[in-house]
Amino acid sequence: MSAFDALRTRIDAASAAIDREAALIADEARIGIQSAIGPIVTDNREADPRRGFGSLGEFMQAVYQADKPGQSIDARLLIGGIGAAAPSNYSNEASGQDGGFLVPPQFSQEIFKLSLGEDSLLPLTDNVEISGNSMAFPKDETTPWGTNGKSTDGGA
Repeated sequence: MSAFDALRTRIDAASAAIDREAALIADEARIGIQSAIGPIVTDNREADPRRGFGSLGEFMQAVYQADKPGQSIDARLLIGGIGAAAPSNYSNEASGQDGGFLVPPQFSQEIFKLSLGEDSLLPLTDNVEISGNSMAFPKDETTPWGTNGKSTDGGA
């Protein structure tokens, strides 16, 4: 029985140590202390589909303010990578800073749903598949009401 009692004492001591470690980890997480393996508290704004904005209006207000000279840029606008760099007065996808700010995923989905709605203009348009970032359409620059004064049939 003494071997059993010795093993039972070791098991109880190990269980107590595990309980102390679990309590310590919970306390560290609660107060935000960094542990030896890295931070317990992380920035979850990148995972948030709204990127930290409460509404689409709040996002648009931040974009509007960022375009004003001398205004600081809201840090939430810089979440998301290449297109989130800086505002501009024109759009271009050749370089990230010329493209403006990325619209948070939840807001872009809501905007897209509106574009497919019953009252939208999208169903009234011609859909043309493109395979790149640019396209060229042939155009006729003559007007139906005007000519250059010359007959095309060879007459006067």
